[in-house]
Amino acid sequence: MKIVNFYVKTQAFNSDNRVLKELESISKKVDKIRIFLSSNDIVDCNKYPYDIVKIKLIGGSAPKNILLRLLGALQFTVICTFLSYKMKKRSNITAWICDPILFPLVYCASFIGMKTVWDHHELPPEWTLKSRFTKFLFRKTYKKATFLVHANFERMVYLEKKINVLANDYLILKNIPTKKSILDEMKCSQSIDWLNGRKFVYLQNSLIENRNGVEIARAIIDSGYVIVHAGNSVDTNYLNMLGDNYIKKCLLLGSLGLDSINYLLSCCEFTVISYKSNSLNQMYCEPNRIYQAMARNTFIIAGNNPTIVDILKGYPNKILLPDDGSEYKSVLNAISLYSSDSKASYEYNDFWENYDVDFERLLSND
Repeated sequence: MKIVNFYVKTQAFNSDNRVLKELESISKKVDKIRIFLSSNDIVDCNKYPYDIVKIKLIGGSAPKNILLRLLGALQFTVICTFLSYKMKKRSNITAWICDPILFPLVYCASFIGMKTVWDHHELPPEWTLKSRFTKFLFRKTYKKATFLVHANFERMVYLEKKINVLANDYLILKNIPTKKSILDEMKCSQSIDWLNGRKFVYLQNSLIENRNGVEIARAIIDSGYVIVHAGNSVDTNYLNMLGDNYIKKCLLLGSLGLDSINYLLSCCEFTVISYKSNSLNQMYCEPNRIYQAMARNTFIIAGNNPTIVDILKGYPNKILLPDDGSEYKSVLNAISLYSSDSKASYEYNDFWENYDVDFERLLSND
């Protein structure tokens, strides 16, 4: 009997599309999934076809405070190791552990005889590699893990150079869409009423400083468009820098389903994707919304982060900025170059289902 213990600490499990896609793919290859979950949202266990063990952590699942994050990771490790150690036939269980900060749990799961898949959704916090002690433990754990999963090749190369260790085996698992997720579409009535025929630009989780929200919004509105924004990444204090005349031209819709996002991507003039290059996770970003936009053949204006440049290679309907999107004038100039008449046809074919054979390899009994 194939069993996966899936350990995840996330801000919002119900809307964590990467985690949900992973679980669906794993479920096709194994007999049973147990989820050890810490999440800040309300999760209805009856909604999912998995055994779910909820774990409440000090400070919540994704605190910004470094000390609380460390304490939470250690608390999660102790609880999960204890619960896992009590299980029989541990050698038949694969421990799939999400988050680089959970390296103590990866080490403990390996130590008690489980096959381990260490899933790096992002790069580890810088403090884990600055301390000699935590870097030593991180390196040992990286060597000990059966498989490493990384969100893109650039992050893996950077991390392995930093710690001077190569993975035993690895998989690059990009956050690309499923075939079904790009087909569903539902009209967003709230946007239709508000727009009243005006041309708009679609933004998603962008109105924060780390995504150059103010510079981008100002350039869009100064170019004669209004903004429809989806997602909860909105810093109100930061957004107020725009002033009321700009803010009234922004419709903030909050979290939306993929069907509504698809509708907005199909109707908008273009979308802008920008990550300020002030951290390695930002520089080597792997935004799923860029794939969703490509799948809907939406025109994209994007910053020059190396991973974004690589993703958009071969995509015809784009303008790449000369910077990361933090300069108002470069965004304004890029928008002036946009023409809806120049949009080329494009067939997207990079889907999550292509990873099925990789999940088979990761979860085999060999």
